[in-house]
Amino acid sequence: MSTSGGGGVLKDLGHPGLNEALKSHNGVTFKLVKTVSDFSETLAQLYEQHAEALQVLVSNYRKRNSELRKERPACQSNLFAAWETLLQEIEADSQATIDVASTLSRQHTLTQYIDSHNAYVQQLHATNAMLEAYHCETLPQLMQELEEIYNDLCNIVSEAVLQGAEAIAAKAAEQAKRYDGLAVQCKNVSPALDLGYFVRTLPVPQNNQRIPRKAFAPPQSANAPTDAGADDYPDYGGDPMLPVFKDELVVDRGATIQVRPSLEALRRESQELEIQIKQLQDSVDALVRTQIRGIEGQLYSKANEIQEDISMKKFDVRAKQIHLAAVRAQL
Repeated sequence: MSTSGGGGVLKDLGHPGLNEALKSHNGVTFKLVKTVSDFSETLAQLYEQHAEALQVLVSNYRKRNSELRKERPACQSNLFAAWETLLQEIEADSQATIDVASTLSRQHTLTQYIDSHNAYVQQLHATNAMLEAYHCETLPQLMQELEEIYNDLCNIVSEAVLQGAEAIAAKAAEQAKRYDGLAVQCKNVSPALDLGYFVRTLPVPQNNQRIPRKAFAPPQSANAPTDAGADDYPDYGGDPMLPVFKDELVVDRGATIQVRPSLEALRRESQELEIQIKQLQDSVDALVRTQIRGIEGQLYSKANEIQEDISMKKFDVRAKQIHLAAVRAQL
């Protein structure tokens, strides 16, 4: 216990009329120390429970992550790396919380309080036994020692609170630094880059992909020559009476289906398809806006339901666009 180098504040307060005030002050001080000690112990238990819950959470999701790691493609993925970094940071948080709990759960404050209190009681009993020296030497000495006890109690309580505050502040600063790194890592996640890594792992096809097209096949005569003389009539089996047709429409009155009315019908159908495509696209845009509002309002189930409607509408749009391409090709 520390001792003051000079005269104390309570050294000259030996008047009997101040006894009740001093007792009341001491009682309030001891209750405050006991309250701070109980609070620190309860806070330590909460931190310990929180740390255990974090460790159980990380353990469960590490099992899921090991299964997911087996299923994902064997290529670099910044998204997976960010997810694994998040698990590591939460595990580090649980360890830091355990450290804070161990700091707050120290019994040093309560022990110092009990020792100081016992020393004070012993000195008080001795003072009552020495009434002759009460007003000359004993009472001033007791006041001096009481001041020292109060100083020690103040230092112990403030040091305990300071240690807890510093531990929490250090944990918060370290946590902020680590999560800043995680935020930067998440910002650097590029879907296009991940897809590029995935495409590099795919085998390169030997032949370039081409759009399949149906070639124009002219009709062949049933008695088309198969010998060398067939080259004399290269068109339609060599029959000179048959007309020569190419990959284009023939406007002729002898045809059963007239071309011009048919073209008009195709133009009307093309216009109707364009209107339907525009209406479907407007519906898709409206659903997308509704979905964005739902996500901003954290209505994820509603946003998921809207996504199904968006997918169906987009499918209808693509089907109409393919139909429109077929109609335009006939004009």
